[in-house]
Parts: sequence; structure tokens; C-alpha cells
Amino acid sequence: MNVLFIQKQAFPYFGVMSIAGYLKRYDHLCDCLIDNLEPVYKKVEELRRADIIGISVLSIEHRWLIDCIDRIKQVVPDTPVIIGGVHAILYPEILSETKADMLCAGEGEVVMAKLLDAIDCSSSICDLSRIKGLVFRENGKITKNQLPELLQDINWLEDRDVYYRRYKILRNEGQKQFLSGRGCPHRCNFCFNAQFQDIFRGLGRYVRKKPVDIFIEEIKRTKDTYGAKVIFFSDDTFSIDRGWLLEFLKKYRKEINRPFMCVVRADHLNEEIIREMSLAGCHTISMGVETGNEEIRNITLNKGISDNSLRRAAGYMMKNKIRLQTSNMFGIPGETEANALQTIRFNIELGTSFAFAAMLMPLPGTGIEKVALERGWLDKPLDFDMLPQSFFSRSVFKVPEIKILENVKDVAYWCVAYPKLYKLFEKLVRVRCRPFFQLLDRMGIFFRYKRERKLSLLDAIRMFWRYRSSR
Repeated sequence: MNVLFIQKQAFPYFGVMSIAGYLKRYDHLCDCLIDNLEPVYKKVEELRRADIIGISVLSIEHRWLIDCIDRIKQVVPDTPVIIGGVHAILYPEILSETKADMLCAGEGEVVMAKLLDAIDCSSSICDLSRIKGLVFRENGKITKNQLPELLQDINWLEDRDVYYRRYKILRNEGQKQFLSGRGCPHRCNFCFNAQFQDIFRGLGRYVRKKPVDIFIEEIKRTKDTYGAKVIFFSDDTFSIDRGWLLEFLKKYRKEINRPFMCVVRADHLNEEIIREMSLAGCHTISMGVETGNEEIRNITLNKGISDNSLRRAAGYMMKNKIRLQTSNMFGIPGETEANALQTIRFNIELGTSFAFAAMLMPLPGTGIEKVALERGWLDKPLDFDMLPQSFFSRSVFKVPEIKILENVKDVAYWCVAYPKLYKLFEKLVRVRCRPFFQLLDRMGIFFRYKRERKLSLLDAIRMFWRYRSSR
């Protein structure tokens, strides 16, 4: 069968690569179109060759999803269209707002394999009710099947050809990203993982890791076939399983030997792990600070990380010559200008090399949306048409101080990278000149990304062009 994936953003999606790799074992053929690189409605032949079209969507792309499916159905009205991704799992009711035929409400590999069997065996796509995890439209009625159990053994190789075969700009990028597992056990109330834990409770282990040897083989194949100057492990919590991590680092150092960056939680780290990371080639660690105010971090955001835990982890990194990148958010319900500036000062204290700064986006149904409603930062629940198209652009909150908090976010990178600028920007953030601060923000994103991931100027420009086209 011919499967055509469609997405908006010009980045490889791990879900698509994993499903393509799983389906490859059953001799299905997968391709992908990226709307920001080549508008999908113009690719008539590709659309007509597909036996099924899968659309992977982010929550901020709700309006694009509706419009994209409308365009597709004008070209191939009889080809089944299925929606997938985190957004589809969290909000399966979106099927009723589109002209799509189906939605994947569970992990996509087995759902897609069984769906392709059904399509292949019948010209009328019969017996969809037996496919767990499928939500489908039939005779004007939407049916939601029982959820499937979570896949416990994720031991197949991703298929990166689904992107690299078609898009040279992705194939030639010096940095390659990898995902070592699935799931995060923590319940930060701004993250989808808390909702996923509730949705899939009782359906198997939520946190799973790929076997070390399989993961090493996946990285090696990509490096040998497409090159990889730098590697980024994109897991929410790469450090969650210490035994797995120590085994992996020893084999990585011997068999891959490429500089890498990863994302961790401070309370998962100790000096041994940081030392082994350094020996294996780790040049930068990303760690969630979120806010410099411990009470906001742990009560409002439910992060569960103390200031001292962050200080201790940062000290281990400094001792082992690993640079620290932190993720920080601004515009948290209840946050003041003083709290936001405290976040910058705390980063300077930690010795942060690169501060990633974004506005908090309270997605519908998350714990932080509830907090915002309770504290009067929202006057009604959000819908997806109210969300901005980027975490970096603006806040959805309408409280008077929000414009100052947006300005603080825009200068965060520069203050942390060059602490002598802090006193100047501390005074300037009250100035009403959004274009100036937005320019600082764009420049900060470019230089942070280039420096933290050790990219060439050309690779950084390629990334920024794709980032700009995705806004």
C-alpha cells in the first residue's frame, strides 16, 4: 500500500519516521509532503497515488488542518484521510470539525498497519470497528473504538528516508535528532504527558526505552548514510533510566563518537552521569528551569524541581566543561515583572550559556489552563483558534502586565549570554516598542541555536529559514 504523510512544519517528525519504519516491515511504501516547503494541493500526482493520506498535526495548527484537508478532498475526494499526532490523541473530537475520514487516538504504528490491511482486503474499508485506537466516520456518525495497549517493545528502526529521499534541505542538515524512548513519568501541568498518563492508564508501561543496541544501530545507520556532525537527543527526559543511560554512553563513545546535546531533569543527575556524558562527547545539556521563582515552578507549574537541585546539576556541568542550556517560560499565571526578571538573574547565577525563552501557551485541557482560569488570567476556556502560531510570538493572556513579560522574554537570551547587559534591559523592558524587542528575540533565537548546537553558519541559516517559513 502507498501511504502519504502530510505535515506543515519543515522538520522530521519522530512519529512519522517511527510509523514509516514499522510499516516498512510489512512492505508498505511511505512518502511525505511538507506544506511549508511545497504546498500540498499542488502535488496532484502524489495525492492521487496514495491509498491513504495521514496528516500529522500540532495543536497550534488547528486552522491549517481544517484548510489542508479541504484542499486535499478537492483533489482526491475518495482517498481516505486519517489525522494523527499528539493533538489528535488529546482532542479526538477534532474529527467532527474536518472532512477527514478517520483519526488515530492511540500510538500510530499498529493502528496504521491494521488499517492498511483493512483497506487492502476490501474496496469498501469494512470492519473498522475492530481496529483499536481508531476513530472513524461512517454514515454520518462518528465512532470511537477502544484504545489499544501501549507498545511495550519499541525495537524497530525509524525510516528517515520518508523525509530525506525528497527533501535535500533536511537530508543535508549537519545536526540529526534522535529519540531514545517514549513517555515521561512527571506531571508538569503545562505538558501533554500528564494528560497522556491519564488517557493510557492501565494500558501498559507509559515510559519505555529502545534497546541500547537497536538505538546505537539507528544512529550509526543515519551517520553512515547521511552524515551527522552533531547529534541531539530530543527526549523530554533523556536521563530518566540511569542504568540504560550508562550502558548507552559507553557504547556511544566507542561506536558513534560524535558530539551531542541532550535534554535532562536536574533531579535525575549525579556527578557520575555528568562525567560519563562528558567522556562520551556531550557538549551541551538542556535543563528545564522554567522560572527562577521556586514557588511558581513547583506550585503553579507542578514541576517538582528545587533551586538547589538546579544549582547542583549546573555545578556538575561546569566542573565537567559541559555547557548549560535552560528552558524558560514567561507569562505564567500570577507572574510579575519582578518574577520574570528573577528568572534571568537565576540563569546568570547558574552559569547558563544559552537561555531558551518562550511564552507559556496554556493548551486547552491542561492543568495550567485551569490555573489561569482560577486566577483570572483567562475569562473563558481556550479554543484552538485563539492560539498563536508560535510559542515565541505572543501570550494569549490579556492581563495588563503581559506586554512587559513579553519584553522580558525577548531579552532573556542576551542578558544571560552577556550579563553586563542586564541592568540596561531591566530598565528598557517597560518601553512600549514591540518591533524592537521582537527583533532582539529573532536574533537571539538564531545565535542561540547556532552556538548551542555547534552548527555552521550555513546550517544555522537553513534552520532559521525553515523556522521563519513555519511561523
